[in-house]
Amino acid sequence: MIKQEVQENVARLLHEKKGKIFSENLISAALNIFTNPAGTIEKLAFGVDKSIEDEKLKIQQNMILDLICDIASSLEKFESQFNQNLNLGKVIIVNGHIEVDDIGSDDVTGAHFKGSNTIEMEPGTKISVKSNGSKTVTGLKIEM
Repeated sequence: MIKQEVQENVARLLHEKKGKIFSENLISAALNIFTNPAGTIEKLAFGVDKSIEDEKLKIQQNMILDLICDIASSLEKFESQFNQNLNLGKVIIVNGHIEVDDIGSDDVTGAHFKGSNTIEMEPGTKISVKSNGSKTVTGLKIEM
């Protein structure tokens, strides 16, 4: 969803709940009118706005939670497909810049590929590994 769609959904859901929020506030205020008249007037004056703002925050939090769940689900699907592709010997395309800086590790590797995959290095791909005090340094490692 793009930002405008999210804002429209929040506004729509809030509009749907406004009547319920107002009714709940009115009932609560009516029940307290004899025990706390000043608090009741304040609740009637400011309570609806606060309740509406609270409901808006709840809606936004629920939408954020839904978004996080969707992202997690997409990542799980991606991981599953990636693992299936590794097992099927698919093509792995490498491009861009892979850079590793390290100090004092035993082994440092810039890129490591395993399995029966075809590795394609696109033109301009750069792998650089900088190390200080490491035992072994490998830029690119491919194991079959």
